[in-house]
Amino acid sequence: MKILIQHEHNASHYIYTGLQRAFISDGHECIFWDTKALAAFDIFDMFEPDMFIGQGYNLTRAIIKCIKERPNIKVLLKVGCFGEVCQDVDTEKYPVLMHTEEELKNVGSVASSLSMIKNLVLFNYVHPNRQRYLMGGWEETVAKTIGLLPAADAEEYTSGKFDKSLESQIGFVGGYWPYKGENLDKYIIPLCHPIGKYNVKIFGNQPWPVPQYMGLASNETVRNLFSSSLICPNVSEPHANVFGFEVNERIFKLAASKAFFISDPIASLTEDIFTNGEALVAKDPENFHSLIDDVINNPEIRDSHISSCHETVMNNHTYKHRTKQIIESFENE
Repeated sequence: MKILIQHEHNASHYIYTGLQRAFISDGHECIFWDTKALAAFDIFDMFEPDMFIGQGYNLTRAIIKCIKERPNIKVLLKVGCFGEVCQDVDTEKYPVLMHTEEELKNVGSVASSLSMIKNLVLFNYVHPNRQRYLMGGWEETVAKTIGLLPAADAEEYTSGKFDKSLESQIGFVGGYWPYKGENLDKYIIPLCHPIGKYNVKIFGNQPWPVPQYMGLASNETVRNLFSSSLICPNVSEPHANVFGFEVNERIFKLAASKAFFISDPIASLTEDIFTNGEALVAKDPENFHSLIDDVINNPEIRDSHISSCHETVMNNHTYKHRTKQIIESFENE
């Protein structure tokens, strides 16, 4: 198939890149569309996609018209939350993306323009066990939904090498900004003080307020950091801890890399993904720091977690698993 992915200038870029590589590896032609560089009519006419992967909240009249002109095209749209979660989340405190009336109208317009309703599938980054909680309203009123978790790029993240210059007790990759900082201040920042207590190396696309921040990192540096660190913590945004449905891509990269991680608590992580105790998950920041010390003093603790997490991810959570899920979602009623 010819697959067109509408680019987003945010963390979704990494997920879409993983999907693109997996599609290409399976013999499909898959390209990104930067909406800032090329108009909708131009990219659709030039590429003539069999499948369009975009976002319900980014639909424009031009994109909808391009889809209407191709009634047999398959359309996969990431959408804002429309389910029970809408009643539970205070969006002023937790900036979870919710649906809007405009999005409902635009996605409904796409649904009515396709020759078969099964050619429209809606998704969010969530385990299938939790998709109804996030997207039940879409399923009931518009079209089929799937829970499509982030995953690991198996080729990219199984090639890391030990690098003496990156050797550390704590290696972390992620940007720092106020909302995410609410958790980083509890979990990671305390590891940076007093300076020298732990060997900490931090990379990210947003500066950190600590001297251990080492700037941006290439993909190669990230892979090698994972292979050169005793512990690679996983820390989520606050709503993931409170509501339990959001699992970030980092966790899958770490497991694929055979890096050892300790995670903050996320219900979906232990209830849906690592269901057999493979992952070491802290109950709270105090327990997190206690586990850090336990592992530093007894590094052999890591071994069984590394092997079992790697096996779980490679068998179930690579981007090839996700592209297979996408294709099957259009084949099954």
